[in-house]
This record gives sequence, C-alpha cells and structure tokens, in this order.
Amino acid sequence: MTFARGSACAGFWLAHADPFRYEHLLIVFAAKAPLGLRMGLLMSTPRVSIVTPTYNRAHLLCHTIDSVRAQSFSDFELLVMDDGSTDDTRELVLSYNDPRFVYCAREHTRHLSKLRNDGIRRARGAYVALLDSDDLWRADKLRRQVELLDQYEDAGMVVAGFEVFDSRGTFSKNLYGAEDGCAEYSVEWVFLPLIEEKLMLYPSTVLFRKSQAETVGLLNEEIRDSEHEFFFRLALHAQAVILRLPLVKIRKHEDNLSAQPMVESFAAIIHGVERFYASGAISRQLYTERMMIYHYRLGEIFLSSGDISAARRAFLACLRFRPMSSKAWRGFMSSLVKEARVSVTPASRRSSG
Repeated sequence: MTFARGSACAGFWLAHADPFRYEHLLIVFAAKAPLGLRMGLLMSTPRVSIVTPTYNRAHLLCHTIDSVRAQSFSDFELLVMDDGSTDDTRELVLSYNDPRFVYCAREHTRHLSKLRNDGIRRARGAYVALLDSDDLWRADKLRRQVELLDQYEDAGMVVAGFEVFDSRGTFSKNLYGAEDGCAEYSVEWVFLPLIEEKLMLYPSTVLFRKSQAETVGLLNEEIRDSEHEFFFRLALHAQAVILRLPLVKIRKHEDNLSAQPMVESFAAIIHGVERFYASGAISRQLYTERMMIYHYRLGEIFLSSGDISAARRAFLACLRFRPMSSKAWRGFMSSLVKEARVSVTPASRRSSG
C-alpha cells in the first residue's frame, strides 16, 4: 500500500488491503529521517503528549493529523490509539514518516474511556491533550495553551474556545465569557460552571497536566464515554485557564450525532454528579436541578431514537426529582402516546376495519 501525502491529505488513497490486527505498541520512526534525528527523538521527552483514539476514520483522521503537524509548537508526540480499525488507518499513520507519531493498535472494543486511559498512561509529556480523530486544531492551539500552563503553575488545565462545523460549514462558536467583555484569558474555578453547563468544553479543547490526572484518577472505565466526568474532577481539584479564542474546530457528522454516544455520555455525567452530591461538592438544589435536566434529555434522545420504554423510564426519573414539572409530564405523556401507537399493529387495524 502506497500513500501519496499532500499538504491537506488530498493525495491519500483509500485502497483496501488485508486488515491488520496488532496487540503491541508500534513506534513509527521516519524511514527517511537521519539516524541522529531518530535517536535524539527516541531519547528526548516531549513536553506534550496528544492522545487520539480512532476507529475506521482514516478519511477524517488525515485532516486531524494535518492540523497537528501544522502546529507552531512542535515539541509533542502524537499517540494514535487505534481501536481495531479495518480501514487504512495504520497505513495512513505510517505514511507521514514522522518520528513524533506513535501508533498503538488493539482489538476492537468500542471502549473510548479505555482507549483514552491507555494513551494517557503511555504519555511521556508533562502536558496531555486529547484530540478526537474528527476534530481540527488551529495552528497556534498548542503554543498558546502550553504558554499559559507554564505561566500559571497552579492551574490544572487550559480550556480553549471552539467552533462547531459540519459538511455545510461553521454554524456555532463558543467562547465562554466573551459576550461579557472578559479578557482574552482568565484563571478561574470552573467546576460549577461546568456542572451548570455555563462552560462547555470538548475533549479536543483541553490541555491538562498529566500529574493532575494521576492525582484525581483517570477516566472511569466502567463507562465507555466518561470524559466529561473526568474534566469535572479535574476542575474540582484545581483552577483552569479559560482561553477565549476559537482554537478548535469540532466536526459534527452522522457518527457522532447518533443516540448511543449521547446516552453513554449522559450516563457518565449522571454518575459523576451523584458522586459529587454524595461527597458534598454540590448542593441538593443544584443536584436536583441537574438530574432533572439530564434525565429529561435522555428521555428526548430515547424518544427520538424509538426506544419508548427507556424514554418513559427517563421521564419518570425526572418526575421523581421534580414531581410538578409540566415539562417532564409532557414528555412522559408523549412516551405513552407513542407506545400506544406502536402497539397498534397493521393486523389489529385490519381486524378493526
């Protein structure tokens, strides 16, 4: 398999070969790089480790990797955690001939938390950045975040602003506090703003200290998609630098808009909020409010995906937290109506006609 590399991945071919299955770490060194450069990179410790889990996304991963290679800050390693891809992911990573890239393949588990944790444990850098395999970074993203973590030693992470885009272009921008005329960056306790969803973040927007992750514990592997609960714990333990610049482009597409990832993400958040409430980190009022909101959103997701019984259970959970909520009652009644419609089969309609 041969890949023709272009500046924006334009020359990369998607021809299929036999699928590759690897259990061990493959450290990919540039075949054309001078021996001295390769040995120097092997012995040196990068300042930043970038962890990118992926599965069968070579057609998107190429653009993500190109945005990493375009960074003005170059002292990094890129750990590509391949969850058993059967497309050209391995060949794509190898084709870059970049000694900073580390390729690690494992059997397919569809367990994002384990993939991220594996990458964090392997990370050699003092700072860790998570980068999803469909997102993009602006060229100054790492430089700006590294400078701020260097400057503010008590901060546990830097959270950058982001833009959301799809195949039609950019359709939203999120810069926490920018509408209030805040400075370009500030150092804040952001645990409550995160819980209250006043501050929104994606994994690709954050640079954090590996030491902080080791202190609070890595992602919860009981849940497959638990990064938000992990960031809650980081925010509870140390202040964060909020960088109000759109340094990340979050890609929306069919794969990440499906119901299952959203359900798993809410399950992790609910689990985390329950723990924070039990430990006294949040008030009963905030706990009740957030649990009502999370279960209602789960109900909407289940209802739209056709899982009516799960939707009904979610709306009932809302009512346990807020029995007089008209919104929750409407959702619950909608689930009953949809269930009644589904129970009317074509055969029963014919027999009644």
